Formats: sequence, structure tokens, C-alpha cells
Amino acid sequence: MTLPPLIATYAVLVYLSEKETPVAKSSKTEWTSLNLIAKNGSNGSLVVSTGSEATTSFKQVLDMGHATDKTSILKALSIPHLVLTTSIDICATLANAATVECAPPHALASRVLAFIASSKRSIVVLHLDLSEMNDALNECLVSLSTNVDSTCFVGIVKESTSRPPAHNPTDIPFPVPPQSWLKRNGQYETLSAASWLVYSFYLRHQSRQDTVATFNDAAIFSLGGYSSMQAHVALREISFRLGHVAKYGA
Repeated sequence: MTLPPLIATYAVLVYLSEKETPVAKSSKTEWTSLNLIAKNGSNGSLVVSTGSEATTSFKQVLDMGHATDKTSILKALSIPHLVLTTSIDICATLANAATVECAPPHALASRVLAFIASSKRSIVVLHLDLSEMNDALNECLVSLSTNVDSTCFVGIVKESTSRPPAHNPTDIPFPVPPQSWLKRNGQYETLSAASWLVYSFYLRHQSRQDTVATFNDAAIFSLGGYSSMQAHVALREISFRLGHVAKYGA
């Protein structure tokens, strides 16, 4: 019996914004790849700081949480990477922070496959609006997730207007200490100064499956097997799976 490798050989992280109406560029509201990754993978939420000195949620995922942060974790750790975005503004903003390219939605899938074929232990980060999802990218993500020989870590992160359900204090039998995911730079943030992202992570044979069946905000918040973590931890977790960094928190 051959055991699966303990680490991935490359990773693809798709960041989905929702700034346009779902029917603006695509009539589809559900995609096979997103549901597949959510059903087979591990799901949870990412907390994004919205304080006065905070940056955008996408920059926080890149570990650029404050205006003084000029370099993404990918560039800072010299991880082979490519950030693909459909936004000219995002491309210009990240020009010195990462290796970044601007590409039309229909070209994203081919660029992903070309890059991971030429660079081992690499990370591709895609930034696009949910309405820009297309059949080619959908099929690409399905293939990377289901190929029997796949060692690709695939992640989906999406902006959400919802938030995790609040716990009723009467349901908690003992005092709960401040949660570690609220702490950043030695300070505990308050929920009033935060927004949320939902995520689904999947690596074949190496994901702890929960009961989420579709890529749906409400389902992920209520049924996700993982609770919340700071947005910048997402790429650190992926980097760990590729063998670039130690386990976060270890």
C-alpha cells in the first residue's frame, strides 16, 4: 500500500469578491468546483479587521493587514508564487508586494495550469469577482481537486455579508476566555471591528471532512468543522502544507 504524500506539491487559492450583482457577467449562481471543495474539504471562517488602520480583506489574506505592510507573505518568505487578478487596480496596488499579473477571466485557468506545471511547491492566488467565475476555471478547479494523482491543495475564500451565529451566554456552562483568533499585535480586537470571509480548503486524502454539503455562507458558518481564524493565517496554513513554514502556532 502506497501512502499519500504528507505535503502538497502546489496550491491554488481562489479569492472571490462580490462587488457586482451575480448576473452581471455570469448567469450561474452555483459552481460544481466550489460545492465539491466545500463538501469534501474543511470549512470555516476568517476574521478581517475593519479598524481605522486596516487594509482591504484581500490584502489581509496576503498578510498585509496594515498600511505599513508593503510586502506579502509570499514575497517575504521567497515562496514561488503568482497572484492573478482581473482587476487593474489590484494589480497596480500589489506591484511591489508580490509577483502579480492582470488577466481576463477566461485566461485564468490556462495561466494557473501553466504556472504550476513549471514551478514546484508554488502557490497561485486568484482574485476575481464571483460573477467572473467561468466554465474553464470551474473545470480547472474540479480537475485539480479530483485527479487521482492530485497533490494540489485547493482553497476557496469568499467575502461574506454574514457573520458566525452568536452564542447565547446562557448556553455556555463556564466563562470563555478571549479567543486567540481575536488577538493581533498583542491586542484583542472586538467583533464590532471585524467582518468575515468564508473558506473551504481541500487536499485529496488529507482533509478532515465536515458536514457542509455546498459552498454556502450560512452552512459554512453553522456546520464548518473549523471555527474562525485571522485572515492572514490562511496563507500560512497553505505554506505549511507545502513545507515552506512551520505549523502556525507551533
